Amino acid sequence: MDATCEFFPKSFTITDNNANDVGEVCFLYKLSCKGDVSPDEKKLIMYEGVNKYAIRGSTILQFAAGKEGGDKKIDASFSKAARPLLDFANGQWDKFGVTKF
Repeated sequence: MDATCEFFPKSFTITDNNANDVGEVCFLYKLSCKGDVSPDEKKLIMYEGVNKYAIRGSTILQFAAGKEGGDKKIDASFSKAARPLLDFANGQWDKFGVTKF
């Protein structure tokens, strides 16, 4: 079995997407404990001040015949966030975590 916990390179950002002079810190990482080729658990975490937001799901394995994985669940905490934060988080989510075979 292989255990993995890795940040996605270049996923760490500091922004102010809603222009309220409070920066957001955002990053993505993946984790797994498996002995096969299957999607990893994928998480996006964003902080704006003391507020924490998350998206959870899985990476995508892209094969010639189709794909496996790609689950995505937006945490209820985003319902309290300004829309630009969720838009940015969704863009970051889509940018990272696709492995092509």
